[in-house]
Amino acid sequence: MGKKKTFDPTREISDKEAHNLICDIKLRGFVHLSNHAEERMLERGFSMRDVLYILEHGAIVGKEYNENAQNWKYTVEGHGTDGEKGAAVTAIISSSTQVVITVF
Repeated sequence: MGKKKTFDPTREISDKEAHNLICDIKLRGFVHLSNHAEERMLERGFSMRDVLYILEHGAIVGKEYNENAQNWKYTVEGHGTDGEKGAAVTAIISSSTQVVITVF
């Protein structure tokens, strides 16, 4: 049996690979919300279901390396469950964990 590759949050990956991982984490891992994301969701009328839908069905439109956190954050644009346009910025922390940083 081969060893499973360890995810390195500092390594840049393609948008396709990142989106596949974001979707896989949504299905099999943990999607955490930052306090800021929770506040923005309430303020902007997004539910957790909307955010998860955007992450799964949206498209990555930007990525940026966060020097302080030592990871990449991805901006995913799409539509919520009600069809309203939205975006979520998420950081992949490990192969099983991501943190939604903000929603707009």
